[in-house]
Amino acid sequence: MSKGKFFILLVITISLCLQSCNGFAQTLKEVARKAVIQCSSLNEKLEAKEVVEMKVIKIVDGDTFDGLTKDFKQVRVRLAAFDAPEKGQPYGNNARQKLSELLFGKEVVVVMTGKEHYSRMIAKVYTKDSVDVVAEMLKSGMGWHFKRFDNNLLYHEMEEEARNAQVGLWHKDAHTPIAPWVWRKMSKEERDKNR
Repeated sequence: MSKGKFFILLVITISLCLQSCNGFAQTLKEVARKAVIQCSSLNEKLEAKEVVEMKVIKIVDGDTFDGLTKDFKQVRVRLAAFDAPEKGQPYGNNARQKLSELLFGKEVVVVMTGKEHYSRMIAKVYTKDSVDVVAEMLKSGMGWHFKRFDNNLLYHEMEEEARNAQVGLWHKDAHTPIAPWVWRKMSKEERDKNR
């Protein structure tokens, strides 16, 4: 770890300690865990290829939207670290609706992390109020933390909490959730049985 990253981690740890000293409710281990998460999030932002502000003009599905940049370029953005049910899959419309509630017609900050083979920008997305869109989708039980491409512990915990609370697609009366990456590989007959 470089001296700069260590210093940032130390500052965040001290800051979190000061915030939690009043009630002694958090252990030092919990404070350190939060500091590492914040530091890795900050590191992602610092290492991002591009940061773009845009207005969301269309919700494509539960993890993809179209935005219009300040120079009037239309850009398709897929949420990094998150996979929502596909169109036609149980809870696909619910996830699309939740993303629409969070983003449609609003200004967002997009922190590009890569490009996909569909020419979609893959990005972390934040509202103007600094709300992490993936975090909100996970807390609402609208999809999966895409652990194959992301190791954010906070996202993992949010998905687990939604599962345990049986929120969204994790609701006990919902269909047995099938991960989108599994759904995409299923035959039409298999999909029809699971709708």
